Amino acid sequence: MATQTEVTHAVVLRSVAYGEADRILTLLTEAHGKVSLMARNARASQRRFPGGALEPFGLIEIEMALGRGDVGRLASARLVRGFPRLLGSLECMREAGAGIELLRDVVPPREPDVRWLIEIERFFETLDARAPEPGPEVRLAFALRILALMGLAPRLDACGRCGLRAEERAALFDAGLGAIVCRACGGGPLHLAASTRARMIASQRDAWTDAVQGWDDRARNEAESAIDAFVRRHVGRTRSEG
Repeated sequence: MATQTEVTHAVVLRSVAYGEADRILTLLTEAHGKVSLMARNARASQRRFPGGALEPFGLIEIEMALGRGDVGRLASARLVRGFPRLLGSLECMREAGAGIELLRDVVPPREPDVRWLIEIERFFETLDARAPEPGPEVRLAFALRILALMGLAPRLDACGRCGLRAEERAALFDAGLGAIVCRACGGGPLHLAASTRARMIASQRDAWTDAVQGWDDRARNEAESAIDAFVRRHVGRTRSEG
């Protein structure tokens, strides 16, 4: 018996050619979370997969079916919302790609959460508005928000060893511990200025897109070093890895 299809919104996390005309896609869907789907004849069928429908950096509507195996079936897809300014900037696409890679790594398979799709659309929207040079702060803020939703966010408000609340001043961050560490407890190797830490804390909250304003080079460099080190230790990848 053929598996019944359903319609849901999605974002492409990965697309891999399979055979002469098929594709296997990893999609972040509203209904089922992260799923793998086979799109038969995807590279030849403009009727079921019109231009742009299976490309990254856009919100799509799909018709899909999940079977008992790991890979379901993608019957059709259409683009619902594109971000042309993002797609016109190599820098924006690099930043968007890094954000997608993080989502692909941290979101568990087939565990739906409507917040994932909301946040990735906000991410694309913010990059699009700041094109052609969005700055890394959009990606950094998005990464912190995603980690917070997963319960993986670094602790930046208090010492990870003794629990002493941090004042509004510079702090030392230990990526292995995943927290700032006060000097009495030995400190950490990475310095975070008070303004950097404040922006990172704000980025973990629902209004994270407001936190992308006003970053200077010091804040960008400090936050990038801390987040990359944290992700490498706790997620198992760095920005440069695919």
